[in-house]
Amino acid sequence: MIGWMPPVKVAAVVVAAVSTFAFGATARAQALPETCPAVLTIPVGTAAATHVGTTHVGLAISAASARTVSGDLTIRTDHGWFTAAFPAEKLQPAALQFVNGLKAIRIWHGYMSPILYLNFSRPVSIVSMWISDARATGDSVGWAEQGTVSCDPPQGDPLHPFPPMGPKYAQTLVPSDLARFEATPSQDASLTLRSVTPLNTSCPHPFTDATATHPVSPKYPFAGSMPAGTTLIEVLIGHDGSALATSVMHASGIDAFDIAARQSAEASTYAPATAYCKPIISRYLVRADFNPR
Repeated sequence: MIGWMPPVKVAAVVVAAVSTFAFGATARAQALPETCPAVLTIPVGTAAATHVGTTHVGLAISAASARTVSGDLTIRTDHGWFTAAFPAEKLQPAALQFVNGLKAIRIWHGYMSPILYLNFSRPVSIVSMWISDARATGDSVGWAEQGTVSCDPPQGDPLHPFPPMGPKYAQTLVPSDLARFEATPSQDASLTLRSVTPLNTSCPHPFTDATATHPVSPKYPFAGSMPAGTTLIEVLIGHDGSALATSVMHASGIDAFDIAARQSAEASTYAPATAYCKPIISRYLVRADFNPR
């Protein structure tokens, strides 16, 4: 998978039939906007992703569209914290193939750098790793105008990760792609590691989940006896708890349900997740169950 995308909790809302609802726009949405000019690609199945002790880690810099990116990584291991700068890399169209225990193939398409490597002097287990700041040029979404962008740590407590999926559904890279990330690193593709001071974990709860502080329930959009349905909305929450963007993650099949669910998610207020005692831009899932009874 791309980077370490932690699971997020789902808030469930049951909606009763209470009023009519006028609509004209489609409920279908694009994916949530990027929150950093680039993300790490650390595929499932590699030593780094499975937290197995290793002396070298293969990774790539990825994004949703073409651009050139440079920046810095923060790496937390079981033997200390490190940073590594990565030079300007032109991201090229790329594809990675994943397979699960059912032999189902999924292909990721995006833009990716060549494979880069971190070389440690002793075997380490990667606790967490992310792009902590990045600069982009030649992009089409406005990152270049922002200069150096600070990027948040991943959402979720890295010492208490979500249990992995069972062997039937867990996805790993196909052997040919996996070999690219686990090849012997070349010197020109290796990044220089430097020890740094750990981030703060001294507060009572250094990692917390995002929550809905004032949820707004959507109204059933039809009068009388009509179908039931469920919509799942993903919300991007800012540092101040505002809803920065929403996306229909699972459509109900009825546009009116999806629009009502999305509008209520946008009207709700939230508390962002925290990581290392600071609020971070975070994701939150809202489930709206529409029941005409």
